[in-house]
Amino acid sequence: MNRETKKNSISIIPPGQQLKEKLIQHFGDLKNAALHLGLSKNTLEQYLRSSELGSDSFKIKLTQLYDADFDSLYLSITDQISAYINEAYERFDIFPGNELTQLEELKQAASKYSLLKEYDYIVFLLGVQQSREGLLKESFKNLCKAYILFEEHQNITMKLTTALYLVRMNTICAHQYYEEAVPDYVLDSLKKVHLISNAYSKQMTYLILLKLMIPKVKSQYEHVIIEEHRLIFLYFAIIGYAHIALEEYEASIKYNNSALLHAADNRLLPVFVNLGAAYHYSGFPDKAFENYSKALSIIDEEDPRIYHIFINIWELLRTTGDINMANAYWEMIDLDKYFEVKYGYFHYFEKMIKYGIEKNDEDFILKAFSVASEKFSKNIYTLNDTPKLMTHVGDLIEANEFTTGLLEKTKASLTNFFLSHPNLTESIKDAIFRLLGILHFKIHDDFKN
Repeated sequence: MNRETKKNSISIIPPGQQLKEKLIQHFGDLKNAALHLGLSKNTLEQYLRSSELGSDSFKIKLTQLYDADFDSLYLSITDQISAYINEAYERFDIFPGNELTQLEELKQAASKYSLLKEYDYIVFLLGVQQSREGLLKESFKNLCKAYILFEEHQNITMKLTTALYLVRMNTICAHQYYEEAVPDYVLDSLKKVHLISNAYSKQMTYLILLKLMIPKVKSQYEHVIIEEHRLIFLYFAIIGYAHIALEEYEASIKYNNSALLHAADNRLLPVFVNLGAAYHYSGFPDKAFENYSKALSIIDEEDPRIYHIFINIWELLRTTGDINMANAYWEMIDLDKYFEVKYGYFHYFEKMIKYGIEKNDEDFILKAFSVASEKFSKNIYTLNDTPKLMTHVGDLIEANEFTTGLLEKTKASLTNFFLSHPNLTESIKDAIFRLLGILHFKIHDDFKN
């Protein structure tokens, strides 16, 4: 919609306000408009403020003035909301992260004006955007609500799409939290939409959860007639991605190669990256490097996701023993830009800090802590991520040797970057103080030695 909007917000213009702007544009001001329409200025203003938009004779005069049906002279509130939702859906693949507020407002507006039956996919879009920003609990809630709406409205293709995004979210979590129990809110949400059985215990990992979900989603796919290549691609790409987490690399390669057959040019990038990972972990470094190279050949150099590919190649080359080439790729990474697309996933910060420890690089470690705290302050971390990050970093510090200067600076960075935040939870404070204790003892041991 070509109208001015507040940043991160939608702007709904009442029909009377639209007519007022139209009349002012035509007559110069409302007083002159009222004179030409045979009304007083006060009466005209009352008409434009009323929900009925004035008398029948007034409406007839406007249709004659503009030589058009009265209803075509303005956009109804529901038409405006519908246009915004349609625009959001059309721009779904490139929807920028800073429009989360707009999607939330559109969901509320669609619910208020009884548009959720026709535009239930706004709940889906909100859930996807929340997952992109690391708001996992909110995302699960909205995606499961969307799943129920699609089921009620018999939209089987969007129901399958939503199930696939829930698989994708669980796959991301499996990469991060593979040894940890799935939170109750995830299990409860998935049980409500019957993607897992109520009989299963709440003490399960994301890998077990994926094993339960994938057959159900595969069964949905087999029973749906799909004409859109986009959804077929999504199915093969996401299931292929999930098989990497399950360490079923042969299946992942099979599904990702099928995804290539249905991929538009702007969708090839993640498939090449996933194929690279699958070949890497299944012991085919040459094929892994070939697919990572294909990803690099099509990505824009300014796209921060390029640094994620550099990281993957760096890890691959280190396993093959080509340390010099691995370091060359590492040197090309712009940390500030790289962290922009990671949304605070703690294992990437852990990887950065581990590399800094290995290289005894103080600046590198401090930058990682600085960016991590910035992400936390913007509420991109889930509440559980920061304690986990501190625990993992503590394990790394205990297991490695480094200079007293690095320990001191790390200790100072924790105090300056994290403890200065006013809204820390008790679990985060406890995790930070435990890490500070580890640093203190390490520094004390260094001085003794």
